Amino acid sequence: MFENVSDLLFMHDMDGVFLSINPAVERTLGYTPEEVIGRSIAEFIVPEHRARFATYLEILKRRGHAAGLMYVQTKQGDTRLLRYNTSVLLENGEQRYVRGSARDITREVEAERELRRQKRFFEAIFNHSPVAIVALDLEQRITACNAAFERMFGYTAEEVIGVTLDDLIVSEERKDEALQATAQATAGEVVHLTTRRKRKDGSEFDVEIFGVPVFVDGQQVGAIGIYHDVSEFVRAREEAEAYARAKSEFLANMSHEIRTPLNGIIGMTNLLLDTPLTNEQRDFVETIRNSGDTLLALINDILDFSKIEAGKMELESIPFDLRDCVETALDLLVAKAQEKGLELAYFIEDDVPPVIEGDVTRLRQVLVNLVGNAVKFTEEGEVFVGVSVVKREGEQYQLQFMVRDTGIGIPPERRDRLFQAFQQVDSSTTRRYGGTGLGLAISKRLVELMGGEIWVESEVGKGSTFYFTIQARVAASPTTVIRRMAQPRQLLHKRVLVVDDNATNRTILTRQLDKWGISVVAVASAQEALALLYRGDIFDVAILDMQMPEIDGLMLAHQIRTIPTARGLPLILLTSIEKRREVRESGLFEKYLVKPIKPEPLMNALLDVLGEQQDVISAQDIQESSTRLFDATLGERHPLRILLAEDNVVNQKVALRMLERLGYRADVAANGHEVLAALRRQPYDVVLMDVQMPEMDGVEATRRIIEEWGEHRPRIIAMTANALPHHRTEYIEAGMDDYISKPILVEELVEALLRCPPHEDAHHSTHAPKTPAAFIDFEQLHQRLGDLVEEMLPDMAPVFLEDAAQRLQEARDAITTRDQETFVRCLHTLKGSAATIGAMPFSEICRELEALGRDGEWDTIEARFPEVEKAFEQTKQAFLQYLG
Repeated sequence: MFENVSDLLFMHDMDGVFLSINPAVERTLGYTPEEVIGRSIAEFIVPEHRARFATYLEILKRRGHAAGLMYVQTKQGDTRLLRYNTSVLLENGEQRYVRGSARDITREVEAERELRRQKRFFEAIFNHSPVAIVALDLEQRITACNAAFERMFGYTAEEVIGVTLDDLIVSEERKDEALQATAQATAGEVVHLTTRRKRKDGSEFDVEIFGVPVFVDGQQVGAIGIYHDVSEFVRAREEAEAYARAKSEFLANMSHEIRTPLNGIIGMTNLLLDTPLTNEQRDFVETIRNSGDTLLALINDILDFSKIEAGKMELESIPFDLRDCVETALDLLVAKAQEKGLELAYFIEDDVPPVIEGDVTRLRQVLVNLVGNAVKFTEEGEVFVGVSVVKREGEQYQLQFMVRDTGIGIPPERRDRLFQAFQQVDSSTTRRYGGTGLGLAISKRLVELMGGEIWVESEVGKGSTFYFTIQARVAASPTTVIRRMAQPRQLLHKRVLVVDDNATNRTILTRQLDKWGISVVAVASAQEALALLYRGDIFDVAILDMQMPEIDGLMLAHQIRTIPTARGLPLILLTSIEKRREVRESGLFEKYLVKPIKPEPLMNALLDVLGEQQDVISAQDIQESSTRLFDATLGERHPLRILLAEDNVVNQKVALRMLERLGYRADVAANGHEVLAALRRQPYDVVLMDVQMPEMDGVEATRRIIEEWGEHRPRIIAMTANALPHHRTEYIEAGMDDYISKPILVEELVEALLRCPPHEDAHHSTHAPKTPAAFIDFEQLHQRLGDLVEEMLPDMAPVFLEDAAQRLQEARDAITTRDQETFVRCLHTLKGSAATIGAMPFSEICRELEALGRDGEWDTIEARFPEVEKAFEQTKQAFLQYLG
C-alpha cells in the first residue's frame, strides 16, 4: 500500500527533515524518494510561504498534530497546493517522529476558483447586458430580471418578481400570441419572434424576443426571455423600403424619359440600315445603333440591379429548350468574337436534360454577361461554354455552367471584388473596356435566385473560368417544347475527316460525330490532312476549319482538289460570318457552317452532302442566330387593321416605318380622345396604345374602350418606357391585353401582333407591295439570313448573276463536247448557289439537269437546257426589280 497509494505518505523528524516518503512523490513533485529523503520540508515550500514552516513545527510540538494547506514547488518549477495531515509519534514518552499524508488538490482548487469566476462573469453579463433578460419558472412567473429589463419596461425588480410575465408586458390584442410563445419556451422549445410589447406607462414598442428553455441535470427548471428593442431598426427598415420604392419609381421615370428619345434613335437607325447606304454611311449608322444599344444595355443593368436590391426581381418558371438558350446567348456575341478572331464554342453533356423548367430570359442574361466579358477581355484564343450535371435527385437537377476563356486573367487579390456592384478588377479596366461594373453583381444575384452559386478560377496571363450552378426540374412534357433530334441511321459508319487547329473544336466535333455513329479522324493541321489523303485514306466527308495557320481552309480545299483520289470528296467549311462571300465564290465547298457549330445544322449539312436527306434545303445553310428583323410578308400572312396611339412624333415615325416594313399600314391617333374618335369611325383589330399621352392617357382610353365596345373591342397592346414589373400589372389590370416596352424591339412587336387574331377579310388588310416572290423565296432567305438579307442581297445578287451566267456558258460548251464531269460540276454549283440566294425555281431546274447529267442523258439535256436559261432570265429580272 505504501508503494502504490496515490497520496504522499511520509515521515520526518521534529525539525522537518524527511526520513521516508513513498514513490507518489515522483508523480506529484517530480522528485524521486532518494532526492527527497534527508532534506527539509522548507526546501520544497514556495519562497513566499516558507515563513509559515516554523509555525507548522511549533503547532506540531504544542498540539501533537497539524492539518492545513501548503504551497510547494515541483522539480520543474511549477507550484502545487497540497492538503496535509500530520501527527507526532512518541518514543519513551518523547516526541521523536512525525507521520503524515498529503494530497495534491491543485486542480480541485483551480476548478472551484474557475466556477466562482464564471459565476461572477455570468452575473455581470446578466446584470450589465444592454439586452433585457428575464428568468421564468415553469409557471411562467418571473424569478429574476436584469437592469436592462427594468429600463426597457419601466419596472423595478421588486415589482416584477413572482408576477406572470405575460400579465405584465403584453397588451390584450396580443395575449394569444404571447401565451403561445411563453408556453413553447416553458415546454422546452426555442422561440423567436418580432412583435410589440407594452411598458409600465402603457406605451408599446417593437421588440425582438428569444425564448430559451433552461435545463439542469437534464430537467427543465424554467426559461430565459431575451428582449431586444428594435424600434429604430423597424423604423429604419420602413424608411429604407420607402426609399427603395421611391428610388425604383425614380429610376422607372428616368428610364421612361431616357427610353423615349432612345426609342427614336434605335428605331430610326434600324430603319435606316434597311435602306441602300454607302459603306461609309452604313458604318456611321451602325456606330449610332451600337451606341444606342450600349446605352440601352446600361439602363437595363441599372434597372435590373435596382429591382434586385428592392427584392422585386421575380423569376418565372416555364419549360424551355436549354440548348436553344445557350445557342441564342452565343449568337448575340458571335460577331464580336469573330471581329477579334476568337473561337467561340460550346458543348452540352449527354446527360443534361434537353428541356427544363425555369426562367430562360434570366439564364440567358447570365450567360450573355459571362460570355460577353470573356470576349471583351480575350484578345486571342477561344471562349468555351460547357454545361454538365452536378447532381440529380429524381426530376430535380443541379446543372453546372462553365465559361472558359484564354484572356488576361484576374489577380487573386482582386477576385473578391468581382461580384460586388459597380466594381471592376481595377480602374484601368473601366477606362479600357468600359461597362458599369454591374454585370457580375447582377449575375450573382440571378444565379442565387435560381438556387445556385457562382465562382471563378483564374490565372493571370492564361485566362479565367467562371462557373455557376442552378437548380432545375425536367419539363413535364418536353415534346411540346422541342423537336428532338433523331439519331440519323444514314450517318452510321461514315468516315469523316476533321481538320481544325483548335483542340477544343476538334474535341467537340469528335464527340458530336461519335454520338451519331460516325468514324472520326481529327487532325490539327492541313499538312496532316494532306498526308492522310495522299496516302490514300478514304473519307465520306471532310470538315475543314477556315482559320488555320500556314494553310487555311480555302488553300487546303484547293490542294485537296489536286489529289486524284480526293477530287470528289465532299467538303464542308467551318467559317465566320464575314468570310461567307469569299467561301461561296470559291465553289469548292458543298456546304459551309458558321461557327459556333451547332449539332442540328451540322447533322443537316452531313445528310445533305451525303445525299441522304431530300427535304433539307440544298444550299450553303448559313446557321445564324439573328432572326429576321423585317418580314415584309407578315401583313399578308397575318392581316390586321392597326391603330397607332402615340403622341411623340419621333416615336410615331419609328412605329409606322416598322409596321410598314412588316407589311402593314396603320392610322395614327395622338391622344385618347383621338383613339375613341377613330374607333367610332371604323373598326380596328388592334390598338398599339402609348400609355403616357396628353389630354387622355392610354389607361383611361382603355377603360373608355371597354365601356363602349365591350367584347367587340379591338385588342389593346400597351407601349411604354416604364420598365418595372408593377407597371405591366397595372396596365393589364386596366384592361390592356398585351405589353411591349420602349425602345420597341421588332421581335417583341412581331410576337405581340401574332398574338392578335388576324382579320378574316384579307382585303381589309393593307400591306406592302409584293416582292418578286414567284422567283425568289424571301421567306426561306429570311429564315436563314435573318435581318442580314437587306444588307447582303445587294452584294450577293450581282455576284451570283455574274457567276451563274459564266457557269451556264461553261455548261453549254460541255453539252457540245459531251464533257460530263464539267457539266455536272457546273449544274451542281448553280443548284447550290441559287438555293443560297433564294432562287428556288432556278435551283430546282438545275437539280433536275444535274441528275440527267450524272446519267449521261444528253438528248434530254439538250431538249431541256432552254428551261434552265429561261429560269435564269426570270431570276435575273426578279433581282433587278427587287434591287430597283
